[in-house]
Amino acid sequence: MVGPNWPNQGELDIYEGVHLNNHNQITLHTSPGCSPNVGPGGETGRRVENADCGAGGGFSGCGVVSNQPTSYGTPFNANGGGVYASLWTSSGIKVWYFASRDVPANIRSGNPDPNTWGTPAANYGNGGCDFNAKFKDMSIIFDITFCGDWVRIYMYELVAQQMLISYRLVVFGAPRLAPRSTRVAMRMWRRNLNHSLM
Repeated sequence: MVGPNWPNQGELDIYEGVHLNNHNQITLHTSPGCSPNVGPGGETGRRVENADCGAGGGFSGCGVVSNQPTSYGTPFNANGGGVYASLWTSSGIKVWYFASRDVPANIRSGNPDPNTWGTPAANYGNGGCDFNAKFKDMSIIFDITFCGDWVRIYMYELVAQQMLISYRLVVFGAPRLAPRSTRVAMRMWRRNLNHSLM
């Protein structure tokens, strides 16, 4: 969900992740000055990133990662999907996740009652943010973004890890254990390096 004057009217990312993530991340993005505490009743997720949802000009935001390993990606699909429910009030924002088999009867019947849903995955509230001022006129948007800052950072880290592992396998005597594409790349790198040294 996002307001028309981003980040001044806020953004709530209910379902967010990149690449092979299997834990959903719920994130708020605002202008600086919104640092919500954990709301009454707690949350099951883990806080990540920044306390101020306006960090980095709103781009970084303040996130909560779900503790449920089937809340995103391939495990989410393999588990039959699920339902995300959010509650946005003047005192805070809460987000719950229910696997398909665990969707509360009051949601299924069209009479949702958040008071019966237990502890939310994310519970932004209990002071630190003026939710009426920071979140306004938001609309629901379904978006699949290819590339972007988060993906780029994640992919650089992933590729760097793979190259380091493969380099160690090739250089330290186990070249057959490295993926074929890496072995070819390492041979070409060595050949180019040797050629440039001549």
